[in-house]
Amino acid sequence: MAEPARVALALQGGGAHGAFTWGVLDRLLDAMTAQRLTVAAISGASAGALNAAALGAGLAHGPETARADLRQLWQTIERRATIWSPTAPWLTRSVPASPFNMDWMPSTFWREVWRLVYSPYDIWWYDNPLKDLVRGVIDFTALNDRKRAPPVYISATEVSATRRDVFTQPGLEVDHILASACIPEMFRAVEIGPDVYWDGGFLGNPPLEPLFAHATDLVVVWINPLHRPGGAQLNARDILDRLNEITFNIALVAELRGIHLINRLIEAGTLTDPRYRPLRVHFIEAEETLSGLGLASKATPPPGLIRELFTVGRQAGADWVARTRDLSALDSPEATAASHAAIEKLVGHIRYTAPK
Repeated sequence: MAEPARVALALQGGGAHGAFTWGVLDRLLDAMTAQRLTVAAISGASAGALNAAALGAGLAHGPETARADLRQLWQTIERRATIWSPTAPWLTRSVPASPFNMDWMPSTFWREVWRLVYSPYDIWWYDNPLKDLVRGVIDFTALNDRKRAPPVYISATEVSATRRDVFTQPGLEVDHILASACIPEMFRAVEIGPDVYWDGGFLGNPPLEPLFAHATDLVVVWINPLHRPGGAQLNARDILDRLNEITFNIALVAELRGIHLINRLIEAGTLTDPRYRPLRVHFIEAEETLSGLGLASKATPPPGLIRELFTVGRQAGADWVARTRDLSALDSPEATAASHAAIEKLVGHIRYTAPK
């Protein structure tokens, strides 16, 4: 039997849209159960941190425990998700691309008006609603067991210093996950020692650098759409959506640009330092589906969205496994060329033009 493919997983954040990643991981766990795939390390930010921690803790016991933990995580989120109006789009100027788009719902408008005036610090009974979820689902004893769990890297943004901090075992705690998922409009900043943290997605969504030492193949599960055709966004809701997508993709694109540069220098023979090696980066995404959802459903997923994203994610994971010929061709010249082409396409969006 062939050796299992060895990959490092990079899990992007995106609120409730992280259920897409749940579906992807559920499919990849099939390959782990069949001993076709080994996870060398995992990184995550925000919702990706929740997925990374649940997956890492579960894998300490085996793929089926990881599958059950991820299912418990997202089914709990689904049960807690509440909305104030039906899923049909109200007050819309045009029919949204998805029936799950919440951007034009009255409840969305009222919630955003509230956030313009009040912050989480104005709520005297405040308690982070993710705290008991994280405690109830993630087995931190198993997660911090370095002999059984894969390395897990969780990013958070230190507010005072504009610094990306990456937390890992054996000291991962509930507060590290809460810090990584701390959207400042929704949650009070998380204090860890003298430092104050907001969402990790601002400066590392997800962080790639910690994965370099663990595997040659990085698999990025991409949630926030990178491309949105049609030029400038014309209405207020679309502008907010696109700003959110750009903000939470900037750090990842920058790290991919660095990988691309190192790969080119190695191939050209300019960089010969043995500490550096070429990396392949694989992308699992569903831009067409996710770009139609809008920003609001990240915070308040309507009924059925999480289950729908799980289904879409499982299919996207299956498609990636099929493209790599059931993972047997992950390290083939074709896969290497496809990886380089994919990164080239991303960094190719940087254009240098001289004024006429």
